[in-house]
Amino acid sequence: MSAMTTYTPGKRQVKVRFPKYTVEWSKEDSAFVATCDWFPSLSWIDVDCVKALVGLTDLLGREFDDGYFAEHRKLMNGERGL
Repeated sequence: MSAMTTYTPGKRQVKVRFPKYTVEWSKEDSAFVATCDWFPSLSWIDVDCVKALVGLTDLLGREFDDGYFAEHRKLMNGERGL
């Protein structure tokens, strides 16, 4: 399940959900598999765990280039964005 944060600007509460990224070793693939709970059918496989995560965020950033995941891709690649 995604992380939930409550933000209170003034007297109004806003609940914000964040995606949960997971990187696990796959014996079957002999590599790391990165997944995101918001898109369970998408994954990225790499022998390096960091490259698996960056690959997934790049994929999501390309698919949703104008929004949230594009900002995650920038952060993962060391760019300033938010």
